[in-house]
Amino acid sequence: MKAGVLLALDGLTPPSTMSARVTFKSGKSKVTDGPFTEAKEVVGGYWVIQVKSREEALEWASRIPGSDNEMVEVRRLLEVTDFPAEVQEKFKKFEQQIAEGG
Repeated sequence: MKAGVLLALDGLTPPSTMSARVTFKSGKSKVTDGPFTEAKEVVGGYWVIQVKSREEALEWASRIPGSDNEMVEVRRLLEVTDFPAEVQEKFKKFEQQIAEGG
């Protein structure tokens, strides 16, 4: 945090509690309420950092105070510009709807 790279740090509840899934098909969404059965491996939380390179991200990840048998998975967040043009257009329309209060 002091270095200015930490953007977010949150824990997540287990899939067996207070969970729901939203799936999409043919342009429609469907909500399925949990609880869901426990999986062997689930994401328990996340850290979002903003760094200049993969190597820097790995350096910061190696400093996380993990316990025995814990694991940190390092992944890059996608940005809107990483998606195809049609997805970017849908995102722009969605942003506009939100801005207009819809």
